[in-house]
Amino acid sequence: MEDQEKGVITPAFKTVALNGTGLDPEKVAQALADPESDPETLAVAVRALSGVVAELQTELEETKQALNEAGHDVLTGLPGRKLFLEKVTDTLKQVDRYDNKQAVVVLMDLDGFKEVNDECGHQAGDDALVEVGKRLSGMMRETDAIGRWGGDEIVMLLTYDFGESFNEQAVTLRIREALAGLYYGEKEKPYPVGTSIGFAVIDTDTMENPPSRQEAERFIGVADQAMYLDKDEKPQRQAALRQAIIDSVTANDTVCAVAAPFKMPGPGGS
Repeated sequence: MEDQEKGVITPAFKTVALNGTGLDPEKVAQALADPESDPETLAVAVRALSGVVAELQTELEETKQALNEAGHDVLTGLPGRKLFLEKVTDTLKQVDRYDNKQAVVVLMDLDGFKEVNDECGHQAGDDALVEVGKRLSGMMRETDAIGRWGGDEIVMLLTYDFGESFNEQAVTLRIREALAGLYYGEKEKPYPVGTSIGFAVIDTDTMENPPSRQEAERFIGVADQAMYLDKDEKPQRQAALRQAIIDSVTANDTVCAVAAPFKMPGPGGS
């Protein structure tokens, strides 16, 4: 300890420095500056300094990577709010330019999400969001876009070219079929991960202002209002979905795990 207090790198400190732990940058600097430092001490100091430089380079690369991915949600990998707004704004410009082009903003949140977090923990909620993102991404066309708006809200942008038209019932069915069978909890008390969905149709008749970020946010706000209207039907929808899950799961299903997709009973229970 006496030698270390004088700024000399002792054999014990050499071992620690080489292992990359307990590094004392001040003593390394003193050893490099001391003309009386022996070659072995200088070699250890240089290696220690090289390790610091390598760590800084790694941190720099990680920072660059993070900046490159800043537009994407860390949990789900989906585009975040900023990127999605840019996409909607670009689409507004196309709709404004071509009279017979149409787009639809779809905003949804997860019914029963609070129960998932309360009963199964936040990890289960995170797992649910990741699974929902995967399933919804799988139903997207190349011209469509999807993102995480925030919390348990997922947003999509559907585009329709000449001769195509938006069918709200068909899209709603596709979304709910994509999420069919997704639940968390015990089979006696499952928590279905359903959705409340709102739509906002974008065309030349519904645009109130020139294409801009503010106009994009307005359309998302319209979809948000529609989503909350859809929640009025949630109690009945959740009860039916929960019963269907109870009827379909087996004793082998695990607690707080994504269930295998099941077929919703048709007329006559088929």
